[in-house]
Amino acid sequence: MQYSDFKKEMRFILICSVCLDIAFYLVSIFFIGITLRMALSLIAGNIVLIINLRLLYSSVLKHTSGRMTGKNPMMKGYLLRSLIACVAIAAGFMLDFLNPVGIMLPLFYPKMIYTVHSIIVRR
Repeated sequence: MQYSDFKKEMRFILICSVCLDIAFYLVSIFFIGITLRMALSLIAGNIVLIINLRLLYSSVLKHTSGRMTGKNPMMKGYLLRSLIACVAIAAGFMLDFLNPVGIMLPLFYPKMIYTVHSIIVRR
């Protein structure tokens, strides 16, 4: 995968993520009212999403270029990405100005985006 392909995919995911953030924020207004807490949490969740996707891309590039190390070369990257997500979600529970649900939602965006995209665009 070329870096330009990665940038195109990231742009696609970010545009869709912003649309999903707006949709989820509007839905949250009905349940918890207009709060800055949910908006900040969605933004924090998107930052974690971007970091995780960038780390995944780097890990895939490293291990497909033939520089395999260890018995399970993808495990380190997986554990790092999981740790980052867990720390962010824990921060959502521990910090009063964040909502853990708002942090967790963006982590599911790629699954939602690609599922809907594959249904709409049948190639």
